Amino acid sequence: MSELEDYIFTPSPTDESIWTRKCYGLESFASTMSENLDGFPFLTTTISIKPAYDQETLAPAVRAAWIALRHSLPAIAVKSSRLPAPDNRFTLTYHVPKDYGEVEAWASETLFFVAKEVKNVYEVHKQLKDQHWWKPSEGRWVGNLFVSPTEDGWQFSIVFNHNSNDGRSGFGVLDELLTKLVPILEGSAKPVSELPWGEETKRLPPASNVINAQANAHPKKDQAPPALSHLTSWTWPPVRASPYTPHDISALVVLPFETTSRLHTISKAHGRTISQIVTALSILAHAEVALAAAAKAGPERFNAVSKSYKESNVYKIVFTFTNYRHKFPEQYKSLSSETPGPLSTFDGMPLFLSMDPIRRFFTIDDTTSSVSVNVNSADRDSSDAFWDGLVEATANSWKEHDLSLQGFATREETSQGIIHNFDHNILHAPFLITSSIGDLGRLGIFDAYRPSQAQEHKTVTVTDAICGQRVRVPAIMNLFWEYDGKLSCQWFTGGEWTTEEELKQVVDAFRRWIGVFC
Repeated sequence: MSELEDYIFTPSPTDESIWTRKCYGLESFASTMSENLDGFPFLTTTISIKPAYDQETLAPAVRAAWIALRHSLPAIAVKSSRLPAPDNRFTLTYHVPKDYGEVEAWASETLFFVAKEVKNVYEVHKQLKDQHWWKPSEGRWVGNLFVSPTEDGWQFSIVFNHNSNDGRSGFGVLDELLTKLVPILEGSAKPVSELPWGEETKRLPPASNVINAQANAHPKKDQAPPALSHLTSWTWPPVRASPYTPHDISALVVLPFETTSRLHTISKAHGRTISQIVTALSILAHAEVALAAAAKAGPERFNAVSKSYKESNVYKIVFTFTNYRHKFPEQYKSLSSETPGPLSTFDGMPLFLSMDPIRRFFTIDDTTSSVSVNVNSADRDSSDAFWDGLVEATANSWKEHDLSLQGFATREETSQGIIHNFDHNILHAPFLITSSIGDLGRLGIFDAYRPSQAQEHKTVTVTDAICGQRVRVPAIMNLFWEYDGKLSCQWFTGGEWTTEEELKQVVDAFRRWIGVFC
């Protein structure tokens, strides 16, 4: 266990109020990326609530709930730093409050009410995602809470360094915040000034390698790469958009209940998951708009993109992500437990698919530098090409990876190496990234607050849930989740390489492909 001690929060020998551990795996990977890629992939998680409490009532209640949440989840109140070379590891440090004044000071530094102007929920979410980030080496708190009014309620958004939060945990943290807030609003909670500070340190989570070791899941030394990973991938040099915007751009797709329900029905009929279907649809939208945008740019650009399209063997999704909290030992599975585990419990891996199922849907005309889509919703061949071709290839690409805790441990060990050898071009290509947070209902998140849970005079109802990453690279990402029967997909990319109009075209294409096959 001695080699793992660096990754367990321990008090300083000179000051027992200071607890520190090192980051590991995806914690280190996300920290290094944010440090070098303009805040990519900082995470913003948002909910909107009803009713519209007046600020005089809500503000002190939220402040008290935020403080109570720190006591039960102290990982939200750590600071991130970095050790100098040659060590290079990132660290997380927790300071036990010496008195309630220090708790109040933390709340003042991390909780912000923005009550001057009522704005659209998604517009505020995008603004926070784009404007709020910092380098993980700067010794700052890992996360902030922003509260602002909506037309009929309030919006809560947490902005976190991705080394200390992930999409699923972000919604979980907000769910835990509401469990503190509701009793305060109802007048049944004990004063937070009476909380016993110091005992919360037992809930400071170790890094994933400690948990994996406890589960006897050790990194493999002979992990074979995916079978298609050595073949040529379809890609092309990114070019500056014209006009370009020096920030990330986003677009949100919220499928209505009927469409989401139909997706579930058809996925079960074909023995597939929502993640596999959405990923396949994302591939088609990404490929269609990449070819169309190249055609619009002119023959030279089109030739570069279409030549690679025709000659490459593999379509590469540079990253897709899997969450492992549910596979941890029992004591680390819940955020409300006495040992909640780290807030960042995800794992990233590339997917490799043969280009053949994708080429079935597009025809290149070199004489006119144009592309046409080959699909007919009533055509059995098109349906078979999608379900038996592309969706099957997508599903099989996941099978190339070991998704056990041992596979997770192996990839975490690999991810740790980035702190010594970071490649600035790691995502400087227009690849696709996908990530599924999951169905919040099945995860038990916001169960007590869903609009569909009929109950008169509820203290709080969560009317909307949004998660997004700050993206500052040419790659295009689709992050998706389901809440209260509706599937949401948020697309984002760096504005220097993709215009708002081009991202809208991707989203429109994505909607069309849903209409064709679902």
